Amino acid sequence: PLETLIFKNSKKLLEIESGKIVSQSELAFVKELCEKLDGLPLALEMAGAYVKYLDLSWEKYLKLYNEHSIKLLKHENNIANTLTISHKAIEETERLKQILNLLSYGANEPIDDELITKLLSCDEIDIIEAIQIGIKLKYIKKSSQGYTIHRLLKEVWKTQEKLAQTFIDDVAKNLSNYIYEIKDEFLNLPKLEKANLFSEQWVDYLANNDTKAILIAYKAYLDFYKGDFDNGIKIVNRAHNIVEKKDSKEYAEIL
Repeated sequence: PLETLIFKNSKKLLEIESGKIVSQSELAFVKELCEKLDGLPLALEMAGAYVKYLDLSWEKYLKLYNEHSIKLLKHENNIANTLTISHKAIEETERLKQILNLLSYGANEPIDDELITKLLSCDEIDIIEAIQIGIKLKYIKKSSQGYTIHRLLKEVWKTQEKLAQTFIDDVAKNLSNYIYEIKDEFLNLPKLEKANLFSEQWVDYLANNDTKAILIAYKAYLDFYKGDFDNGIKIVNRAHNIVEKKDSKEYAEIL
Protein backbone atom coordinates (compact mmCIF):
# COMPACT_ATOMS: atom_id res chain seq x y z
CA PRO A 1 0.00 0.00 0.00
CA LEU A 2 1.16 3.54 -0.82
CA GLU A 3 0.97 6.31 1.73
CA THR A 4 -0.98 9.14 0.11
CA LEU A 5 -1.50 12.76 1.10
CA ILE A 6 -4.59 14.49 2.47
CA PHE A 7 -5.91 17.48 0.48
CA LYS A 8 -4.07 20.09 2.58
CA ASN A 9 -0.69 18.46 1.95
CA SER A 10 -1.51 17.63 -1.69
CA LYS A 11 -2.27 21.30 -2.32
CA LYS A 12 0.94 22.33 -0.54
CA LEU A 13 3.02 19.94 -2.67
CA LEU A 14 1.45 21.30 -5.87
CA GLU A 15 2.28 24.85 -4.75
CA ILE A 16 5.90 23.91 -3.95
CA GLU A 17 6.48 22.11 -7.25
CA SER A 18 4.74 24.71 -9.42
CA GLY A 19 5.98 27.79 -7.58
CA LYS A 20 2.38 29.07 -7.70
CA ILE A 21 0.20 29.87 -4.71
CA VAL A 22 -3.32 28.57 -5.28
CA SER A 23 -5.72 31.51 -5.36
CA GLN A 24 -9.27 31.37 -4.05
CA SER A 25 -10.62 31.47 -7.60
CA GLU A 26 -8.64 28.35 -8.53
CA LEU A 27 -9.20 26.41 -5.33
CA ALA A 28 -12.04 24.34 -6.82
CA PHE A 29 -9.86 23.25 -9.77
CA VAL A 30 -6.99 22.27 -7.47
CA LYS A 31 -9.33 20.36 -5.17
CA GLU A 32 -10.71 18.36 -8.10
CA LEU A 33 -7.19 17.69 -9.38
CA CYS A 34 -6.01 16.47 -5.96
CA GLU A 35 -9.00 14.14 -5.77
CA LYS A 36 -8.23 12.73 -9.21
CA LEU A 37 -4.55 12.26 -8.33
CA ASP A 38 -5.66 10.59 -5.11
CA GLY A 39 -2.90 12.21 -3.03
CA LEU A 40 -0.16 10.27 -4.85
CA PRO A 41 3.06 12.30 -4.26
CA LEU A 42 4.77 11.34 -7.55
CA ALA A 43 1.71 12.28 -9.62
CA LEU A 44 1.38 15.57 -7.71
CA GLU A 45 5.08 16.34 -8.26
CA MET A 46 4.79 15.71 -11.99
CA ALA A 47 1.63 17.79 -12.28
CA GLY A 48 3.16 20.73 -10.40
CA ALA A 49 6.38 20.49 -12.40
CA TYR A 50 4.49 20.61 -15.70
CA VAL A 51 2.43 23.62 -14.57
CA LYS A 52 5.68 25.39 -13.74
CA TYR A 53 7.40 24.27 -16.97
CA LEU A 54 4.66 25.75 -19.22
CA ASP A 55 3.37 28.38 -16.76
CA LEU A 56 -0.18 27.01 -16.91
CA SER A 57 -3.19 27.85 -14.78
CA TRP A 58 -4.63 25.09 -12.61
CA GLU A 59 -7.86 25.26 -14.62
CA LYS A 60 -5.93 24.62 -17.85
CA TYR A 61 -3.99 21.71 -16.38
CA LEU A 62 -7.17 20.10 -15.00
CA LYS A 63 -8.74 20.40 -18.46
CA LEU A 64 -5.71 18.69 -20.02
CA TYR A 65 -5.85 15.95 -17.38
CA ASN A 66 -9.53 15.25 -18.03
CA GLU A 67 -9.01 15.21 -21.80
CA HIS A 68 -6.19 12.66 -21.55
CA SER A 69 -7.75 10.40 -18.94
CA ILE A 70 -6.50 6.80 -19.22
CA LYS A 71 -7.96 3.83 -17.37
CA LEU A 72 -5.32 1.64 -15.73
CA LEU A 73 -4.79 0.42 -12.20
CA LYS A 74 -5.53 3.04 -9.55
CA HIS A 75 -2.08 4.60 -9.02
CA GLU A 76 -0.73 3.66 -12.47
CA ASN A 77 -3.69 5.57 -13.89
CA ASN A 78 -2.63 8.78 -12.09
CA ILE A 79 0.96 8.50 -13.37
CA ALA A 80 -0.13 7.56 -16.90
CA ASN A 81 -2.37 10.62 -17.13
CA THR A 82 0.29 13.06 -15.91
CA LEU A 83 2.79 11.43 -18.26
CA THR A 84 0.45 11.65 -21.26
CA ILE A 85 -0.08 15.37 -20.71
CA SER A 86 3.69 15.90 -20.84
CA HIS A 87 4.07 13.72 -23.94
CA LYS A 88 4.44 16.67 -26.33
CA ALA A 89 7.36 18.08 -24.34
CA ILE A 90 9.04 14.66 -24.51
CA GLU A 91 8.43 14.23 -28.24
CA GLU A 92 9.92 17.66 -28.93
CA THR A 93 13.14 16.65 -27.17
CA GLU A 94 14.36 13.50 -28.94
CA ARG A 95 17.25 12.85 -26.56
CA LEU A 96 14.92 13.02 -23.54
CA LYS A 97 12.79 10.19 -24.92
CA GLN A 98 15.91 8.13 -25.61
CA ILE A 99 17.25 8.74 -22.09
CA LEU A 100 13.90 7.79 -20.53
CA ASN A 101 14.01 4.58 -22.59
CA LEU A 102 17.48 3.80 -21.21
CA LEU A 103 16.40 4.49 -17.62
CA SER A 104 13.13 2.55 -17.94
CA TYR A 105 14.33 -0.53 -19.77
CA GLY A 106 17.83 -0.71 -18.26
CA ALA A 107 18.97 -1.64 -14.77
CA ASN A 108 17.64 -0.03 -11.60
CA GLU A 109 21.10 1.38 -10.88
CA PRO A 110 21.92 5.05 -11.65
CA ILE A 111 23.35 5.80 -15.09
CA ASP A 112 25.93 8.60 -15.30
CA ASP A 113 26.60 11.08 -18.13
CA GLU A 114 29.47 9.04 -19.57
CA LEU A 115 27.44 5.85 -19.90
CA ILE A 116 24.47 7.71 -21.41
CA THR A 117 26.66 9.33 -24.07
CA LYS A 118 28.32 6.01 -24.85
CA LEU A 119 24.98 4.20 -25.16
CA LEU A 120 23.55 6.91 -27.44
CA SER A 121 26.84 7.51 -29.28
CA CYS A 122 26.71 11.27 -28.74
CA ASP A 123 28.58 14.05 -26.95
CA GLU A 124 27.78 15.20 -23.42
CA ILE A 125 26.64 18.57 -24.75
CA ASP A 126 23.91 16.73 -26.73
CA ILE A 127 22.18 15.44 -23.58
CA ILE A 128 22.50 18.40 -21.18
CA GLU A 129 19.26 20.13 -22.21
CA ALA A 130 17.27 16.87 -22.35
CA ILE A 131 18.37 15.83 -18.86
CA GLN A 132 17.56 19.24 -17.40
CA ILE A 133 14.05 19.14 -18.92
CA GLY A 134 13.61 15.61 -17.53
CA ILE A 135 14.65 16.79 -14.06
CA LYS A 136 12.34 19.83 -14.23
CA LEU A 137 9.39 17.66 -15.24
CA LYS A 138 10.19 15.24 -12.38
CA TYR A 139 10.81 12.27 -14.67
CA ILE A 140 14.52 12.05 -13.92
CA LYS A 141 16.08 12.06 -10.47
CA LYS A 142 19.72 13.09 -10.08
CA SER A 143 22.12 11.74 -7.47
CA SER A 144 25.88 11.76 -6.94
CA GLN A 145 26.05 8.44 -8.85
CA GLY A 146 24.01 9.49 -11.86
CA TYR A 147 20.38 9.50 -12.99
CA THR A 148 17.44 7.25 -12.13
CA ILE A 149 13.71 7.11 -12.76
CA HIS A 150 11.01 6.41 -10.16
CA ARG A 151 10.03 2.71 -10.20
CA LEU A 152 6.31 3.43 -10.64
CA LEU A 153 6.99 5.86 -13.49
CA LYS A 154 9.35 3.27 -15.00
CA GLU A 155 6.61 0.61 -15.15
CA VAL A 156 4.06 3.02 -16.64
CA TRP A 157 6.57 4.24 -19.23
CA LYS A 158 7.18 0.65 -20.34
CA THR A 159 3.44 0.09 -20.90
CA GLN A 160 3.18 3.24 -23.02
CA GLU A 161 6.49 3.29 -24.91
CA LYS A 162 7.67 0.16 -26.71
CA LEU A 163 11.27 0.12 -27.90
CA ALA A 164 12.01 0.10 -31.62
CA GLN A 165 14.26 -2.82 -32.61
CA THR A 166 16.68 -0.45 -34.33
CA PHE A 167 17.08 1.50 -31.07
CA ILE A 168 17.67 -1.72 -29.12
CA ASP A 169 20.30 -2.90 -31.61
CA ASP A 170 22.08 0.47 -31.76
CA VAL A 171 22.31 0.77 -27.98
CA ALA A 172 23.56 -2.83 -27.67
CA LYS A 173 26.22 -2.24 -30.30
CA ASN A 174 27.32 0.99 -28.63
CA LEU A 175 27.40 -0.79 -25.27
CA SER A 176 29.59 -3.63 -26.58
CA ASN A 177 31.98 -1.08 -28.15
CA TYR A 178 32.18 0.81 -24.84
CA ILE A 179 32.95 -2.33 -22.83
CA TYR A 180 35.56 -3.30 -25.43
CA GLU A 181 37.28 0.06 -24.77
CA ILE A 182 37.43 -0.29 -20.98
CA LYS A 183 37.58 -4.06 -20.29
CA ASP A 184 41.39 -4.49 -20.23
CA GLU A 185 42.11 -1.95 -17.50
CA PHE A 186 41.54 -3.03 -13.89
CA LEU A 187 41.01 0.58 -12.79
CA ASN A 188 37.92 0.63 -15.01
CA LEU A 189 36.25 -2.09 -12.91
CA PRO A 190 33.54 0.25 -11.45
CA LYS A 191 32.63 1.39 -14.99
CA LEU A 192 32.67 -2.21 -16.16
CA GLU A 193 30.33 -3.26 -13.35
CA LYS A 194 27.85 -0.49 -14.18
CA ALA A 195 27.94 -1.25 -17.91
CA ASN A 196 27.34 -4.95 -17.24
CA LEU A 197 24.40 -4.21 -14.95
CA PHE A 198 22.83 -2.40 -17.87
CA SER A 199 23.66 -5.16 -20.36
CA GLU A 200 22.07 -7.81 -18.09
CA GLN A 201 18.72 -6.12 -18.68
CA TRP A 202 19.31 -5.14 -22.29
CA VAL A 203 20.21 -8.60 -23.66
CA ASP A 204 16.61 -9.71 -23.05
CA TYR A 205 15.41 -7.34 -25.78
CA LEU A 206 17.98 -8.39 -28.37
CA ALA A 207 17.11 -10.48 -31.42
CA ASN A 208 20.70 -10.58 -32.71
CA ASN A 209 22.43 -13.56 -31.07
CA ASP A 210 25.95 -12.35 -31.91
CA THR A 211 25.52 -9.04 -30.07
CA LYS A 212 23.78 -10.89 -27.23
CA ALA A 213 26.68 -13.37 -27.06
CA ILE A 214 29.40 -10.73 -26.80
CA LEU A 215 27.54 -8.80 -24.09
CA ILE A 216 27.21 -12.03 -22.11
CA ALA A 217 30.88 -12.90 -22.69
CA TYR A 218 32.07 -9.51 -21.44
CA LYS A 219 30.48 -10.31 -18.04
CA ALA A 220 33.34 -12.79 -17.57
CA TYR A 221 35.75 -9.88 -17.05
CA LEU A 222 34.10 -9.13 -13.71
CA ASP A 223 34.87 -12.68 -12.52
CA PHE A 224 38.35 -12.51 -14.06
CA TYR A 225 39.31 -9.40 -12.09
CA LYS A 226 37.87 -10.89 -8.90
CA GLY A 227 39.71 -14.19 -9.36
CA ASP A 228 36.63 -16.35 -9.96
CA PHE A 229 38.04 -17.96 -13.12
CA ASP A 230 35.76 -21.04 -13.09
CA ASN A 231 32.63 -18.93 -13.24
CA GLY A 232 34.23 -16.69 -15.88
CA ILE A 233 34.82 -19.72 -18.10
CA LYS A 234 31.19 -20.83 -17.66
CA ILE A 235 30.02 -17.41 -18.86
CA VAL A 236 32.32 -17.52 -21.91
CA ASN A 237 31.10 -21.03 -22.75
CA ARG A 238 27.50 -19.86 -22.55
CA ALA A 239 28.30 -17.05 -24.98
CA HIS A 240 30.13 -19.51 -27.26
CA ASN A 241 27.00 -21.65 -27.49
CA ILE A 242 24.88 -18.65 -28.56
CA VAL A 243 27.10 -16.91 -31.14
CA GLU A 244 26.16 -17.69 -34.76
CA LYS A 245 28.63 -16.00 -37.14
CA LYS A 246 32.01 -17.71 -36.94
CA ASP A 247 33.77 -15.02 -39.00
CA SER A 248 32.73 -12.09 -36.80
CA LYS A 249 34.57 -9.79 -34.39
CA GLU A 250 32.22 -11.06 -31.64
CA TYR A 251 33.29 -14.68 -32.20
CA ALA A 252 36.97 -13.70 -32.16
CA GLU A 253 36.46 -11.84 -28.88
CA ILE A 254 34.71 -14.84 -27.32
CA LEU A 255 37.54 -17.15 -28.34
